[in-house]
Amino acid sequence: MGRTVAVWLRALRAPFFVGTLTPAGFGAAYAHFAGYPFNWGLFWLTMIGTALANAGCNLANDYFDYRSGDDQLTRATPFSGGSKVIQEGLLSPRQVRNASITSLVMCAAIGLYLNARTGGWVLLVVGIIGIVIAWFYTAPPLRFGSRSGLGEVVCVLGCGPVIAFGAYFVQSRALSLPALIASLPIGLLMGLVLFINEFQDVEADGAVGKRTLVVVMGTRAASRLLSITLLVTYVLIGALVLTKVLAPASLFALATVPVALFAAIRAHRFHADRPRLLPANAAIILTHLATGVIMTLAAGL
Repeated sequence: MGRTVAVWLRALRAPFFVGTLTPAGFGAAYAHFAGYPFNWGLFWLTMIGTALANAGCNLANDYFDYRSGDDQLTRATPFSGGSKVIQEGLLSPRQVRNASITSLVMCAAIGLYLNARTGGWVLLVVGIIGIVIAWFYTAPPLRFGSRSGLGEVVCVLGCGPVIAFGAYFVQSRALSLPALIASLPIGLLMGLVLFINEFQDVEADGAVGKRTLVVVMGTRAASRLLSITLLVTYVLIGALVLTKVLAPASLFALATVPVALFAAIRAHRFHADRPRLLPANAAIILTHLATGVIMTLAAGL
């Protein structure tokens, strides 16, 4: 029993749920910042639904990367390369596919309930967008992640404005442009988590025709884009605070600049040296998580 649970936890890649739970938490906190009462029951339902969407996405990624042959070529790292549960015979492709579908169906059920509670069609549209992203990020015919630039943009939007605005709407039941753009820094940083992980898989992705941005640009140019995007993220945080879209305490997110700078320098120096690049992968993940938590606390307090 314990071994089975461990296998499924590995397949789910649960630690990476922070990539979606962080913007969901921020979106709910942003509703409090905007002056709306906080409903803890709806908050936890939102978080569970978000985790299920993330689980469905991760499992679909494993299944379709197995079908394409990509994960047979990648080298597993703590941050990339898939879970390898199919390749190691721990789970069958069918089990992984069915688990993905089950997760997304459960997510949809929660979404429909939340939509009924909030009324209208806004949350329904947000939910459909989220599930389409989760499934078709690697599934044909759309395969967002295999199309240069599109996969990265979808990640930024999906793990920023889409999730955060959905969580905000559950609490507020109100449309708001500031609520839509406030999470862009979190989305950009999650996009960079994906982006730097693509450095590790660049050869395998290229071999199976998966044209990620790193495959198209090459690792050297991609490392420069990573640095530029980090700079844009911090400038954006400052601009959103100045325009009162974000709470003033969000400026404490600038405390993560040294970690981000370490990642940028490491990526520039070791963009083609996969093992020595790994600390940069970890630093980008830490930057995303710490920035998201700070922005959430700033909005919620």
